[in-house]
Amino acid sequence: MKKLVGVLLILVVSVFGFSCKKSSKDTPDIKPPVFSTFDAPAAAQVYSAPGGKILLKTTATDDRALKSLVVKIAYKPTTPIAVIKSTTGLDDAWTQDDITITLSGASQVIDNQQIFGDLAGTFKSGTYTITLILTDQADLATTKTVDVQLIF
Repeated sequence: MKKLVGVLLILVVSVFGFSCKKSSKDTPDIKPPVFSTFDAPAAAQVYSAPGGKILLKTTATDDRALKSLVVKIAYKPTTPIAVIKSTTGLDDAWTQDDITITLSGASQVIDNQQIFGDLAGTFKSGTYTITLILTDQADLATTKTVDVQLIF
């Protein structure tokens, strides 16, 4: 009889233990999101004004839920003037406001979305760094940078 009670007690504890297992929603999110594919813009790609378009083609994924993708661009002043010379002689770098793309779900495809608008105007040609900051709902982030060539 004692053996039967012992076996029943083990069964009850086992069933109760498995039914009280924490769900993934109860555990903290510690995995940052990732760029599972990244096709554009490509490193060292050349874009020319007037009318050049910088396109973004990537797939963002997370183990839980994505939040946003921030895209920034900045002139990289280390470009030797002999490599790519401004056709206008102007010293002003091309600047654009940061772009925030709202994301949702565990995976999202961004397929050839234009970022920043058409290249236009008379600005400094050279290397520009595009920075992409991918964030999930837990505010964990992954950053990717790509250097491209802009010709004005």
